[in-house]
Amino acid sequence: MKEESQNYLDQLYRQADIDNAKNSTSLFEMLKDIEEHGVEVIWEKIKDAVSSRMLIEFGSIYGNNSIDPRFTELLANAYTLM
Repeated sequence: MKEESQNYLDQLYRQADIDNAKNSTSLFEMLKDIEEHGVEVIWEKIKDAVSSRMLIEFGSIYGNNSIDPRFTELLANAYTLM
């Protein structure tokens, strides 16, 4: 999850760098929010990527089934584990 969080933030940073100071300010504010509240701040933006990676890594435990209730529960609580 840390890697996907970093990938998302890197993408935002590159875009803010390309765009203008307003976007850079928004990015700075988001980083402060993440520091204060955790990855939950960006969870909806990275959830699909995290799900894909978790299924690749742990899929055999869940029969490679992304709708296995145990997997969906793990995913639903993943950001609280960081």
